[in-house]
Amino acid sequence: MEWVSPSDFIAHYSSNDKTQLIDVRESYEFNVNHITGALNIPMGSILNCIELINELCPVYVICQSGKRAAAVSNLLYVEHGFKKVYIVEGGMDALFEFSNVSSILSN
Repeated sequence: MEWVSPSDFIAHYSSNDKTQLIDVRESYEFNVNHITGALNIPMGSILNCIELINELCPVYVICQSGKRAAAVSNLLYVEHGFKKVYIVEGGMDALFEFSNVSSILSN
């Protein structure tokens, strides 16, 4: 489990189709804006939906600021044995500071 910068996330996510992105924000937050291809599993539902996440592929976890993503990433890594878990540092708030973020956002 490790933290990745928003710029590294954008570069990797844009070029890797095997990457999974789990957005752990609530549905109403996700519906305002989200990254194309992200799977919305709110933090409170993660245990009920864990089978939707492929532990063999890299898993990036994002929320609004990074706190919920860190908690969920810890759960995946420590309690469920996921090895390739990455937290997007600063979450969606930090992503919006980059001019090239629009290339991965869903309209």
